[in-house]
Amino acid sequence: IYMNEKKAASDIVKEYVFDQIESKKLIIGSRLPTEKQLAAQLNVSRTSVREALQSLKGVGLVKSTRGSGYQIVSNTENILSDALRAIMSIKNIQFTDISNIREALEIKAAELSLTSGISQQDIEYLENCIDNMEESTNIMPEKSFEYDILFHRKIAELSRNEFINSFILALSSFSNKYILVSWDKVRSNEAYDLFKIHREILCYLKDHNIDRVIDKIKEHYKIADNIITNHIQFEKKSKDKAENILEQLLSKGYTSNQIVSGLSNLINDADN
Repeated sequence: IYMNEKKAASDIVKEYVFDQIESKKLIIGSRLPTEKQLAAQLNVSRTSVREALQSLKGVGLVKSTRGSGYQIVSNTENILSDALRAIMSIKNIQFTDISNIREALEIKAAELSLTSGISQQDIEYLENCIDNMEESTNIMPEKSFEYDILFHRKIAELSRNEFINSFILALSSFSNKYILVSWDKVRSNEAYDLFKIHREILCYLKDHNIDRVIDKIKEHYKIADNIITNHIQFEKKSKDKAENILEQLLSKGYTSNQIVSGLSNLINDADN
């Protein structure tokens, strides 16, 4: 009975915070009343208040600072990204499952962006992303990667649907961190295909041709999936080859220390 009453009390506190945010009485940056004030106002224990606030902190809605109490924040993208990683760790989920969801959401975002309207400034922003992707690819590959992310995040933003936008940002953050191949490992012909498909997506967005936009978004994710698949297969073959060589050396009587020493010498000779 005590556990149920405690849970109910903490839920009262959480509902109060959500109601205050939804009614705009609290906004991002607002400070909450102290634990003591909330307990008295809602007629619950300070333990229940603390439990509720820690729960809200866990979902990225509030943060606490020593001496300053709790403040409303918005870290939902990171929380969603962590939740997705947890799901992927537990469930049998492949990178293609993630890209399928991203593809579907981005198609809807593109549809909504054309419905609500894309300004010339938005078009120029997207063009600039593609230009910078191309210019950076051989000089600073990580920058190309950043501009690729910005391109897709802009389409999500243009949907004007905060729910879709939040999920696309979380999926992007999650897959970019744990799944995708870094730009420095993308071959020149693969990079060309990516630049080309981004320009085609933008071209049809400018023409308000949603059918062709959808076709090109689907093609984009097919290209990206193929790049990742090829990379995974290459890495696996390289690993299998290295393990096979190691087994052969060990079978011929070489010790682990001798093998490591030999590899170190080869690396030093190559550097010199």
